Formats: sequence, structure tokens, C-alpha cells
Amino acid sequence: MRMYSIVLIEDSEGDARLVDEMLKETGLEHGLFWFGDGAGAESFFSEGGRADLILVDLHLPGTNAYELIRFLRRQGESAETTIVAYTGSSCPGDIARAMEEGVACYLVKPMGLEEMEETSMVLREMLLGKEKSG
Repeated sequence: MRMYSIVLIEDSEGDARLVDEMLKETGLEHGLFWFGDGAGAESFFSEGGRADLILVDLHLPGTNAYELIRFLRRQGESAETTIVAYTGSSCPGDIARAMEEGVACYLVKPMGLEEMEETSMVLREMLLGKEKSG
């Protein structure tokens, strides 16, 4: 079975645990690299790190998430990686801007149990779709 590499850029430990639980619900083997800020993620990718999926909080302290997304898009391995916005903002302007920057999906937290289950299935399909195309 394939092992998927997931990068989560999220400053909340509680939210990071929820994402890990959603990923476990996909039933796919995965390694989760969690960064509490954009600088850690930038270092990871600058040093050759790779991911099958990147989830990024749009409201990280001290980080402009849109600049971070543009940085990720310029990096070799991460240029083609699916990026998902995982944020507390349901503001239409934030959604539009994130989509303009190239995120594949926009997830609003907090999520209820049903939303988490649906999100797990969406993440599973994203990862399996990447396997078929790559």
C-alpha cells in the first residue's frame, strides 16, 4: 500500500489533531508533517521536502498565507501538489482569493462530525486521484 505524504501548516494543536483524525478516516497510509508556521513549511520544501497534499490555514500568525501559497507553487515538488485551504474564515473574499491563488478546495473550520466525515472522503479522493494522474 502506498504511503502518502501530507503537510499541514496550522498553528492550532487542536485543529492539527482533528486533521490527523480526518486523515486516519481516509483509510490510507500517510505520514503527517505538521508545521505551526509558514517559515517551517518553507524550510521543509526549500530543503527538498515533498508532499502529496498540503493543507494550509489562511490565518497563521506572522505569515501571509497567500504569499506562502505562491511560494509553494514555485517550489519544484510542491508546484504540482494539491493545496487545500483549511481556515476559520467563511468570508467570500477570502474564498475567492484562495481560489485565485490555486487552492483546490476551501474547508471552513470548525467542522461538525458529518462535515469531518465528508471531508475525509474528499481528501481520500484527492489523494487517490493524484495517484491515478501521477
